Amino acid sequence: MAKYNSILHVICSLDLGGTELNALRMIRNLADKKYKNRVFVLNPNSRMMIEEFNNASGRCVVLSDASNKNIFLKFKLFNEILSSRSEGVVIIHLIGKDQILLSIAALIHGAKAIAAVAGNPPPRLGVKGRWKWRAIIYVNAALGVKLISASAYIKALIESVAPGIRTDVIPNGLDKGEFCLTRDLFTTQKVIAMVARFDPIKDHRTLLLAISELSKLKSIPPFKLWLIGSGVTLEASRILSTSLGLEGVVEFLGARSDIPYLLSRANVFAFSTTENEGFGIALIEALFAGVPIIASDVPACREVLNDGELGVLIPPNNQQELAAALASELTNPTSQNKIDSIRERSSHLYDISKITERYEEILGIL
Repeated sequence: MAKYNSILHVICSLDLGGTELNALRMIRNLADKKYKNRVFVLNPNSRMMIEEFNNASGRCVVLSDASNKNIFLKFKLFNEILSSRSEGVVIIHLIGKDQILLSIAALIHGAKAIAAVAGNPPPRLGVKGRWKWRAIIYVNAALGVKLISASAYIKALIESVAPGIRTDVIPNGLDKGEFCLTRDLFTTQKVIAMVARFDPIKDHRTLLLAISELSKLKSIPPFKLWLIGSGVTLEASRILSTSLGLEGVVEFLGARSDIPYLLSRANVFAFSTTENEGFGIALIEALFAGVPIIASDVPACREVLNDGELGVLIPPNNQQELAAALASELTNPTSQNKIDSIRERSSHLYDISKITERYEEILGIL
């Protein structure tokens, strides 16, 4: 029997991002375990997944005034909304000033356990920025907030910023049932897919340059590149694709909710990103879907893919190496036995039920 059966989750937005999807899957799994979940959303401008969060939690509250820059007014808002109902456990899926204000308000209203989750590494800042991050981490420690890192890479960076602080590592997870579709590959052409927000953290540019090289090779079977996602660098990627003459090769599919179906039709998953990547939930989606992976050899990808055992790692920002790896997979596909083995191993590592069990254990709510 759980000590506390009511959990408040706080997320930044309702975008189709890795942090939001991980929170949604956690809430669904915790609901299956009979926990009552409530969700606060800090960014009122994005409501893409409000229906999914409402269905999972029963109550998803978008805080329309949370964008107020006055910290006193913001704290007053957090204090008022938390006073209406007190949860014993609060999981805040971000780290920063807003998270600290929420943590203080939650403690005032009787929260017994609070976790703050870092899904991305601290930004690479100057001396002033590092001191700001160090202060945020030390204040959390003083408040008794449990700091959770989505990867060992994030943990190491946080602990380097704030010496003496220790964080727990709990990776993102998936529900195995979501990605149990049988692979249904096209017979007339191959599909390379990348699922990722168009963001400076990612590296769509190198992938497009690699695709340009790949499209010139006569030995490669016909193929398409599906770029799935939206974001601030989308327009720049469109312009680059056009300038490279890739109109008939690259398809921009936008933000999609049918990722399992799209991955079931992909021959290979490309994940071109930078060292600022924190985890890469799209990687485990591809692993669960049984799609061979070619990813940038940056710390987060290296960790998720177990140093290359679960996928191919290539040097980041290297279009020639990426093009060569994609060409190899398109002409000599990974065997089904190896795909099945990787899929089985991944499902044990990143099963969402095991992920929520770790939260229950660390927060002491069992």
